[in-house]
This record gives sequence, C-alpha cells and structure tokens, in this order.
Amino acid sequence: MPLKIISANHSEVIGRGLILLANSPATSQSGELYTGRIVEEIALQSKAHALVGAEPKISDSSTSESLASEFAVVTHRFVEEFNVKYTFVILGKNEPGVEIRSLMPSLERDEILGIVRDRLASDFDLRVTVENEDEQENRAGKAFPTLTIALGPEERGFRKDRVVSRLADIVSLVNARLGDSGGDE
Repeated sequence: MPLKIISANHSEVIGRGLILLANSPATSQSGELYTGRIVEEIALQSKAHALVGAEPKISDSSTSESLASEFAVVTHRFVEEFNVKYTFVILGKNEPGVEIRSLMPSLERDEILGIVRDRLASDFDLRVTVENEDEQENRAGKAFPTLTIALGPEERGFRKDRVVSRLADIVSLVNARLGDSGGDE
C-alpha cells in the first residue's frame, strides 16, 4: 500500500515504479480545473508515486512563484530519490475531451504514447500533440521526460471514475513495460 506524506503545500504518495504522477502546482490552475484528487486516486489504484499540489487558494504573484519553485524542487528530489524515469502530469482544461502532450525523446515517446493513446482513444475524444525534435533539443537538460494529460470538464466530472480507472491501468502497464516488477520497495 502506498504511503502518503502531507505537507503544507503538497502531498507525496510514495508508491512504486518508474512513473511519477503529478498535478500542476496549486497556483497555476483555478479550483474548477484542479486535478489533485484525480492524481491521488490514480496513484492509489496503480500503487504509483505521486506529487499532489494543494488545492488552489487566492494568493499574490510572489506566493505563486514561491509555491511553483518549491514544487519544482520537490519534484526533482522525488525523481532522484525514487529513480523515476517519466512524469505524467494531469491537468484540467476548459475545452472538452482529453489532450495528450509529449515532451519525451522519440524512442521512448513512441511506445509510451502508443500505450496511452490506445487505452484512452476508445472512451474519450482524444487529441495528441508531440513536440518536434528541435524543440526537444532546445530544452535538453532543462526538462524531464514528461507526458501531460489535460482533462476536459466531463472527464473531470461525471466521467472521472472511467478516467481514473483507465489512467491507473496505463500507469501499471507502462511500469510493467519499463521493467518494474510490481513488487514492494
């Protein structure tokens, strides 16, 4: 069973595997776009690692920058400490459907993106955006292999259980493909 650690601005779910689930820091999304509970549910079902930013509160820009910076530091520490290879960031968006954005090297991207696309396409209106190689090279050393999954209002609302179930299955399948044995650490 994953372990949950709660701090003032975020919570950490210590699970297993090579994927870190995360939502965006609290300052970057309004309350209606908040996906923290969805990320936590996916992590608990798939027994994966997760960083869940606290639900947004009204704050000034200096507090927002401070929270975003703290979240980035915690994410980096988490990646190093638990040997995480990929981050799946779950966001909310106002437009309907599910959008997948990839910032991964092309060799890894094709397999992982294929798994995600195949598992979600039958249930959701899906849009996939892949960053080209030049953009990725410009970010070399700055970005961690990340797959962003943005969920529309219906997917965060009455279809949330289906989203959580599908994404938990995806995380488990990708972990298995990446060589995670599924045993407790």
